[in-house]
Amino acid sequence: MRYAIVHCGLLPEQYYDLTWYEFNLIAIKQMRDEQMNLKKDESIWNRWRMSYTLMANIHRDTKKHPSPYRPQDIIRLSFDDEIERDAHLYSPPTPEFIEHLKKRFGSTIKKKNGK
Repeated sequence: MRYAIVHCGLLPEQYYDLTWYEFNLIAIKQMRDEQMNLKKDESIWNRWRMSYTLMANIHRDTKKHPSPYRPQDIIRLSFDDEIERDAHLYSPPTPEFIEHLKKRFGSTIKKKNGK
């Protein structure tokens, strides 16, 4: 009953008039609303930390801090763990793979200076 009153905003009379099915629907809606609010709040925080990271990297002393700051260094959000868990999927190509591409495509690969 406490969940119904505190989280769902029901009065005791309304709670006692509901069936279990109706209360379950209200509880599910409340949980979805909370998840949407969390996503909205984290979206706002993500924009803020991206801006702050950009400012920190612009004014970073490369001798004291040689690697650039990441948004996760500023503030951690719930989806950061997923990003770090999947980071190995997006690793840079190995030298062996680059040599394989050079052999396969040969002259079609252009160098940085356009030649």
